[in-house]
Amino acid sequence: MGKIYHKTLVISILVLILALFVPTAGAGIQKLDALASIFAMRPVTVECKTPAEDAILHTAWGYVWLGSNYMTLDNSLCKAMVSPDESSDWILGGSIIVIIHESYHLRNWDLQHNEAAVECRAIRHFKVGAKLLGLSEKRIERIFPWALTFHWRLVTKFPEYFQKSCKVPNPW
Repeated sequence: MGKIYHKTLVISILVLILALFVPTAGAGIQKLDALASIFAMRPVTVECKTPAEDAILHTAWGYVWLGSNYMTLDNSLCKAMVSPDESSDWILGGSIIVIIHESYHLRNWDLQHNEAAVECRAIRHFKVGAKLLGLSEKRIERIFPWALTFHWRLVTKFPEYFQKSCKVPNPW
């Protein structure tokens, strides 16, 4: 019972923090800043750009500069998270795992430079991130397989993102 109470308390506090960061429904980018700040455990910002505005986004959906306090995400990901009801499941699932992944790079901890450790935490905390964005349990269950697809594709294609000890959630 203690562990369940602790998890519920932590999630409640995180939701409260998110609510404080998001004064209105129209404050979309603030919503993303708040979500990223929760996982980074410090105030960080999200910049949304197109690949035409930022050449790095031709090869990645998002990135950070270690030591900075911001991340850059492809604008299509930002749009999906700001307007989830208007977004397809696959892009919303991919968007959430990317923002969580980049947020862990911005966290001040010993493993912030370790792609495998960061990716492991991103997939393990995916549902928490989706819940903090305000998604229903039904929608989260619908998009989670897409997040898993992005995760397994990434760790298969780029071995430096694979952490053998990672306990990847299995919904089946």
